[in-house]
Amino acid sequence: MSNDKLDMEADPRANLPLGLLIKDLLIHLVGTPSRAEELLKDCTQADKLRMGMLYECIRSRASAVGWYRTVHNHAVLPKHAIIGSMTCQNKLSIVDNLKHRGFSLANRCVLCEGAGEDVQQLFFCCPYSSEVWKVVCSRLCKLDIHSSLPQVLLWIRDRNRGKARVKVLRRVAFMSTLYMLWKERNARIFKGVRTATPILISRICYIVSTWMYHCTVGF
Repeated sequence: MSNDKLDMEADPRANLPLGLLIKDLLIHLVGTPSRAEELLKDCTQADKLRMGMLYECIRSRASAVGWYRTVHNHAVLPKHAIIGSMTCQNKLSIVDNLKHRGFSLANRCVLCEGAGEDVQQLFFCCPYSSEVWKVVCSRLCKLDIHSSLPQVLLWIRDRNRGKARVKVLRRVAFMSTLYMLWKERNARIFKGVRTATPILISRICYIVSTWMYHCTVGF
């Protein structure tokens, strides 16, 4: 028996018409069959479903998360935005998340070799991370680092007014520090390389100052 046939038998929806699959997906997204029917009707012209209109309708109904503009900003490096987005959604492959997926691992913070590794411990509560944040914030921007990620994101969002350069500096410094702490964590695990706190801070400051110099935000 071919692999394709096995896949079709494993998923009963594989034999359904495309229209039913789309409707099934819409019910999952909007909640009720009646709302899905209404959405399909709105996106049908001349008895033909317009996929572009359907996509825009679905996207417009999605609720924006509060941290989106902080993470996905034209002043933030793409690789920093990726790690930032995964951090905000708690989708990084940290030990706590891996254990919930069934992996048997020793749960300890790689940076301080102390408490269990989760987002809060790794990026904020760890003594290594705390020292990095303290110096970076004092050198680059007046960023108030609290004990939790949601509080920090809320603090940045609520102070989104004022001079454009200051707003961008907060975002860039925050995202660059998150990225470099994650990179340091992985370097210790996969390469056995440790970076002293002053060196990591210097690298973060260099990245932020260089990027702020080159990025164009209409100052």
